[in-house]
Amino acid sequence: MGSATCTWPVPSGLVNRQAVPRSASIILTESIIDAVTLYDQGFTNVIPAYGVNGVTRIILFSLTAR
Repeated sequence: MGSATCTWPVPSGLVNRQAVPRSASIILTESIIDAVTLYDQGFTNVIPAYGVNGVTRIILFSLTAR
């Protein structure tokens, strides 16, 4: 028996779209849990990056479309 490999699909984007136009600065976190934790603590200008190599085109577009 071989070992099973689990691959996760590339996220299409959980983006806090309200943060970009309403904030002077954006906090880009490495993971979703980091973003949710900060949001829960009152930091509403957070966007998760899905890991070190996880910045999606949706996130880049959201940040550059100011």
